[in-house]
Amino acid sequence: MATIRSQTIFCLHSEQPIGHEIFHSSLRTQAHKTCDLLHTKALADTLKAIQSAKIRMDSPAYINVSCQRLTDSNRYFRAVLYLLQTLQSAEHTVRIELTEEAAESTLERRVSLLRPLCDQVILDDFGSLSSNFDRLFTIQPDAIKFDQTLMTTTDETHALHGFYQRLLALIVPMNIEIIAEGIETPKQLTYLKSIGITKGQGFYLSKPVIQAFV
Repeated sequence: MATIRSQTIFCLHSEQPIGHEIFHSSLRTQAHKTCDLLHTKALADTLKAIQSAKIRMDSPAYINVSCQRLTDSNRYFRAVLYLLQTLQSAEHTVRIELTEEAAESTLERRVSLLRPLCDQVILDDFGSLSSNFDRLFTIQPDAIKFDQTLMTTTDETHALHGFYQRLLALIVPMNIEIIAEGIETPKQLTYLKSIGITKGQGFYLSKPVIQAFV
């Protein structure tokens, strides 16, 4: 039986919740599969859980959207449109997180069609695989999530210590919101606060919790 989980996103200064990322277990346990059925069913299950009040919607919901499926599959694109239109009609605040897979040239156009239906477009896992500056310039997101692998560079002993702060300095002038992923220690939290990161998530703040069985 599949589960839908969520992980809280926090304001780092107040350490109070400001939203929650929703993800379907099948997309984590069967990530090697790229069939439409798996991804569209995950969207349908998520929408059903929200509509039945099995998932709390008292703060913005961050929902993963596959870049690869978005451009490769008309069926998946229509499913994303339907989910966003339905939740917008119900006055739910939804922010989509574009995952890091490779995508076709139609990505920019399709994201532009989704943008009016959601509160924010977020580039997920920035700094890993296909989630890089090329996609940043193409999508022009409202926010980006710094991938958790970048968090290792915040350690003073790391060869690239200071890289996180330099990357932040490049992004801030673009007026793009930054969300830190992979916060696992109080030391990391303190460092992020000191360099001006205001939002984040990670096991130190809150582990994922089951919101619904489907």
